[in-house]
Amino acid sequence: MEKCSTASNRPEGAASACTMERLETRAMLAGNVTVAVLGGMLVITGDENDNGISLDAKSVNVGQITVRGDAGTSINGVYTPAYVSGLRNDVKVRLGGGDDSVRIGALRLPGHLSVDLDAGDDRIVLDSTSISGQLSIEGKQGQDTVDLINLTVGGEARISGGSDDDILTVQRCSFTRDFFLKSYSGHDSIAIFDSLIQGQTNNDADVNDLDSSADVLQARYTFRNGAQGWQAGFSDYPVGQESFYNLGSRIAELPDGVSRLGGTGYLVRGVNHSDDLFMFLKRRMTAADGIAADTDYEVRFTIVVASNAPTGSVGIGGSPGDSVYLKAGASQLDPANDGDTTRSSLNIDKGDQAVGGADVSLVGTIANGLTAAQAGDVPAYRSLRRRQVHTSRVTSDSSGRLSVVVGTDSGFEGRTALYYQRIDVTLVPLHTA
Repeated sequence: MEKCSTASNRPEGAASACTMERLETRAMLAGNVTVAVLGGMLVITGDENDNGISLDAKSVNVGQITVRGDAGTSINGVYTPAYVSGLRNDVKVRLGGGDDSVRIGALRLPGHLSVDLDAGDDRIVLDSTSISGQLSIEGKQGQDTVDLINLTVGGEARISGGSDDDILTVQRCSFTRDFFLKSYSGHDSIAIFDSLIQGQTNNDADVNDLDSSADVLQARYTFRNGAQGWQAGFSDYPVGQESFYNLGSRIAELPDGVSRLGGTGYLVRGVNHSDDLFMFLKRRMTAADGIAADTDYEVRFTIVVASNAPTGSVGIGGSPGDSVYLKAGASQLDPANDGDTTRSSLNIDKGDQAVGGADVSLVGTIANGLTAAQAGDVPAYRSLRRRQVHTSRVTSDSSGRLSVVVGTDSGFEGRTALYYQRIDVTLVPLHTA
């Protein structure tokens, strides 16, 4: 067996499938995860504590997989990541008891991927990953959350839930072979959209239908009816330069061609001189909206927005469509600038441009599907419909309050003007925090 080793305990000149750098010791412990390689197969095993791990390709060497411990979880007894080389076979993850978290992002896996969540309130996120072989995810006791985003699976996919209230979300995924759901019971929430399943399905759950007995909150905000509590905001620009950046927002008549029936939308506009302008809408939701106190929620969005940014177009610093990133999320905090007197910056984590953050995750771009030639000299507006499940849970405060936010993070150094036509928000309660 090829064990992962640190630089301090590996014999000089010895090869290793995993190497580590020594980092600072963390104050809060969350168990230990063992990482090992056997015959080109990566095996990850957790203990009975609350384990958190993430796998990605963020390494100085091409072809390595980085396994990190999250929230204080140690890897092979130390608080350093393991860098795995030479993966030629399957990846097997087996976690023990406790409330565990697994995140796998931006990887190309050559074999099968199997994840055994065991007992506890567990979460797995697979994002922008290609799996050549089969995918198997097995949940047991506990309230499990499974998010599959931008996933490609070459083999059969089997997902099994346990006996408690589970959540499964599949968005923008492609399954070449069969896709099976099994044994979801309790007040489950299952949504599959914008995905391709080329093989057979044999699902024993109601796909795309939220269980009404799960106290799911659903709200639709159509800006034909005014702002309805939504407020516009701007960040990531020099304080005092609002006029130079041409920042503005209002309820306005929709542009020609967007709606045959006319009506209004929420116009948000700005010129991105800083190459990092974030323009957003936010709404504070409270107990009056049905928000329970001290409760974890999964937040889902349907966003209808009119954009005049063609696909594949070229502009200053980036594309007016392909370099302006639509994001959505939620936070216990009310999103606001942090009070810096020189440069405005949000008090929540929205990430940067194409990368999402803990509070605001990436939906896509505002490219409207028209080529520059089709758009003409005066690009026409076209309505886009985007659906998204925020990749992090949000916890309401003790008074039953949280905020939802939708916005654009721009890498295009020119003018962007969007008309938000509708924002639907669905909040699925997970458990009391």
